Amino acid sequence: FSFGQAILSALLSVFFGLLFARAFFYQRFIAKPFILKLFSLTFVLPALVVIFGITGIYGHNGWLVKLTSLLGISWQPHIYGLTGILIAHLFFNIPLAARMFLQTFQAIPTQQRQLAAQLNLRGWQFIRLIELPYL
Repeated sequence: FSFGQAILSALLSVFFGLLFARAFFYQRFIAKPFILKLFSLTFVLPALVVIFGITGIYGHNGWLVKLTSLLGISWQPHIYGLTGILIAHLFFNIPLAARMFLQTFQAIPTQQRQLAAQLNLRGWQFIRLIELPYL
């Protein structure tokens, strides 16, 4: 259980962290600095506060259950097991992975990006030849 949970947590963290990092690097939007500051909160929040927050939102009497019951949906989450462990790990690990990947994208020299644009490298070719070696 522990090894499988660790692998699943690592894979999901890397996947979502990479998606967030690419979005933060390539897209310009107003809330970007605010979200990056929110990502820093996971480094300073104590684990106990996070656990109480997760159970307050996603627990059996959390506000997510109350919201779904107001909408007429009967749903009871099961957070006392693999699901809860994954939620807590992803809460801590996705911001860390996103920041690490964002720094990696920022480390790619501008000349390589310009050369890729001149060679018309797009999509998967750009990811495979330019970004993947840095990751």
